[in-house]
Amino acid sequence: MAGSDRFKIFKNVLLFENLPEENIKRIIDLSIEKTFQTGDILIEQDTLANNAYIICSGSVRAYRISEEGDEITLGVLGQGEIVGEMSLLDDEPRSASVAALQETVVLIINRGRFVSLLKEFSDLTISLLRTLSLRIRTINDHLEDIVSKNLYDRTWKMLLSLSKYFPEKNIALSQEELAEIIGATRARVTEVLNRLKSDGKITLSHREIKLN
Repeated sequence: MAGSDRFKIFKNVLLFENLPEENIKRIIDLSIEKTFQTGDILIEQDTLANNAYIICSGSVRAYRISEEGDEITLGVLGQGEIVGEMSLLDDEPRSASVAALQETVVLIINRGRFVSLLKEFSDLTISLLRTLSLRIRTINDHLEDIVSKNLYDRTWKMLLSLSKYFPEKNIALSQEELAEIIGATRARVTEVLNRLKSDGKITLSHREIKLN
C-alpha cells in the first residue's frame, strides 16, 4: 500500500485525526502491513498480545465467547477503524476475539513503540481515551439493541451497518454467518430475511444479500 494511501486512512482514524501530519507519518513508519482472508482470526479472546490493528480495507467482527460457548457479537468494524486498542495500554489478556468478514488489510501497531509516542505526544493520549470511550458507548448501544429490538429490526440494522463495508451494498455472507453475527438461529434469521425480501428491502442469492 502506498504511503499516501496509508496517510489518508490514518488521518481519518479517530485516534489520530487531531495529530500533526509529521506525527501521523512517524506512526505509519512504525506500522506493519498484513492481509487476512475471510474467517481468519486477527485477535483471539483471552490470549496475550501487544498489537493493535488499523483496518485499511475489508471488515471484521468483534465477539466474545461466553462460558456456555455462545458467541456474542460486540460490533462490526471497517476501513479507518482500530481494533485491539486496549493492548496499547495494558498487558492483560484480550477481552474479545476479532475475525475477518472478508479479505481485510490492516496496519499493525506494536505496543512498545506506541507507548513511547504516548509519552512524547499528550494529544495522542487524549485521543486514545476518546477512542476507548466511543468503543464502550458503541458496545453498550449494540447490547441494548439485542435486548430491546425485535429480530426484524435487529437484522435490518445489522444489514445497514454491514453494507457500508461491502462494494455496492452486496453483503457477501451466508445466512448462517449472518445469524452468528446477529446472535440468533439460522432458521429465525432466514425467516426475517424472507420478510425483508418481501418488503422489497433486500435481494437474496447464494452467499449474498444485496440491499435495494
